Amino acid sequence: MTTAFPPMDRSRLAVRNLVLTLAFACAGCMSGHPESPPLRLVSETAPTMPDEALPWWKGAGDPLLAQLIEQGLAHDPVLICQAFDLTQSVDKAHAPGLRNRLTHLIAQDDDTARRAQAYAYADARNHLAERIALAYIEARRWQERLAVRVKATDPLRDNGEIAHFRKEAGLVPAMDGDMADVMTGLDTASVEAARNKLNEAIGTLARLIHALPDDLRGQLGNEGHLPALAARPANDRSHRADLRGLELRLTSNLTRHKVEQDAIDSAAKAPEDATGPAPEAPAKPAAGKKGDPKITADARAKNAVAAWRAAQIRADAEIHDASGALDTATLRLAPLAKAEATATRTVTDARLGYRSGTETFSMLYVAEAAVLAAQEGQIDARAAAAAAAVRLWSAQGLGWHDADLAPAPTEGVTVCVQP
Repeated sequence: MTTAFPPMDRSRLAVRNLVLTLAFACAGCMSGHPESPPLRLVSETAPTMPDEALPWWKGAGDPLLAQLIEQGLAHDPVLICQAFDLTQSVDKAHAPGLRNRLTHLIAQDDDTARRAQAYAYADARNHLAERIALAYIEARRWQERLAVRVKATDPLRDNGEIAHFRKEAGLVPAMDGDMADVMTGLDTASVEAARNKLNEAIGTLARLIHALPDDLRGQLGNEGHLPALAARPANDRSHRADLRGLELRLTSNLTRHKVEQDAIDSAAKAPEDATGPAPEAPAKPAAGKKGDPKITADARAKNAVAAWRAAQIRADAEIHDASGALDTATLRLAPLAKAEATATRTVTDARLGYRSGTETFSMLYVAEAAVLAAQEGQIDARAAAAAAAVRLWSAQGLGWHDADLAPAPTEGVTVCVQP
């Protein structure tokens, strides 16, 4: 006896049978054959930095810097959306239902894509932390520069009063009083310029951490102290999240095109100058089959290895540049400290000499300018060293740890639209 189904029921039955057939077929394939080991572009190397020492700002020695970085990471809308998308993809992969299980079975590279997405999120955290730290250092730099300029105001005012007194007494020409007025005016202008720069720096930092400038100003306090950050010189890219994500994407593509590990190993053994992008000359299609010709497996392996090496070269260059900048800034500190000490002694002698009539006002003017320049040079060098340390940590990818690869669901967020 034949049973007739309405058109809609017959269609649903056909789809259901197809889904079941594919599900059982995929399940049988995956359970009947052991999984091949994942492809790799490099030998497994364990990161040299233990996870408990990460991220770098935990041990940087500046609690306020660490607090502000964590605040900025927690409130950044782009990171919130990335974390939301990441948790959504994980939830979807583990959701109940035949459709989700079938999708998970058929799309074998879903897990690779999620892992690459997680590394992209970790890399974004690393770079945002770097931007916040550099903005913090800039704010501290202008706090210190403003302080030394304000401190220089009183001696300049005293010098001016002495110059006017001696001019009225006929002991010095009128030019001394005029020069004193010029110096005082220039100092007042420089103080205002430093204050404006500080306000700009605080505004930039406030935007990065999503705080109000006045609230941030209260956290920073009136006296700025540049952090004495010391990054260990290294040439270690093993913890860079961008490289880990790139390797996942490259090997996933190779797996999808059925490239064997032997082809990758052969391309990796070739000299570096021989692993430029392979000419994508297509192999001849198999006899009797139509369609677009495919790139050979060896060419795909060569292209992947070339892309991987190029990324490594860029990473090494970033680390090398940051390490060199740190060395250069550190070497400047001792000579600048010596110059500041000499300038301080000179300006003390010049002030005494002018008041006793043994030195000219022009000599005093030069000495005052020299000590201020030496002090600001010291501040700038310490800021450059701190910034180079931050860039070196970031270039090594030390701004994230394993927990960042599986962020907790963002409470209260159901839909996320990136700004």
